[in-house]
Amino acid sequence: MQRRMVNKEDSEMAVFSKCRDLITYTLQMTNNTKRFPKSMRFTLVNRMQDKVMNLYEFILEANEIYPRNASQKENRAEKQRLALTYCKELLFYVDLSLQQGYINEKSAEYWTKLILNVKFLTAKWMKVDQQRF
Repeated sequence: MQRRMVNKEDSEMAVFSKCRDLITYTLQMTNNTKRFPKSMRFTLVNRMQDKVMNLYEFILEANEIYPRNASQKENRAEKQRLALTYCKELLFYVDLSLQQGYINEKSAEYWTKLILNVKFLTAKWMKVDQQRF
């Protein structure tokens, strides 16, 4: 069962929902050969898809750790940091996709918004954890 934080809007549950939205959009965009040609499948597309799926896994794994000692606290924080790093990498890939002409500005803005939603919720979660544990 996933734990909830005090404020429902900024809860850990919200980060899961936002991450699922990000996964859905990323798969829709990257599986479209009109946007990303097959020649990009093994370079850019696979990286983006792997990052977004791993991002969800890190968030889920971090949530499953309820720290009872310093080692568990650090393990949870490390998974949260990795999720933040993956958000930054995804932002780079979206920017690169825009520069290369695979996506337009409107798509890049929306995609960026989805990534930033996950990034900011994860960062807030980390901050709350630092105060709580």
